[in-house]
Amino acid sequence: MKPSKQEQFVALLKGEVFDLVNKYSAGCPVQERAHRSIFDITKSEFIEWLKDNYSIDSLPFVNNKMGVEDGFYIIPEGSKKYRLYYQEYKVRFEECVLNNIDKVYDKFVGYLWKGWDLPED
Repeated sequence: MKPSKQEQFVALLKGEVFDLVNKYSAGCPVQERAHRSIFDITKSEFIEWLKDNYSIDSLPFVNNKMGVEDGFYIIPEGSKKYRLYYQEYKVRFEECVLNNIDKVYDKFVGYLWKGWDLPED
């Protein structure tokens, strides 16, 4: 069975974030690196990762509730109506994500702490 867009996105995010941690911890002494975890990504590293991995024009998010609750400008793709749970949307990167980076980062770290146990469609 083909993974859903949600599963693909989460898998991508997980892989990229682990790569990010490895990248930034590579120069640390072994004992320091051993204590560095997925949760130690700084806000500036997170912003850099977003810029490296997504176009400046748009950023895909799978949970439109995140956008609605946090006040992001969401453009539904292919429909005037949008569902309440996971579906792919475009979020303006510069206007929304960087201006609301605290909320995006906190939500992102929150998903990490939940162990990626995201609700089903």
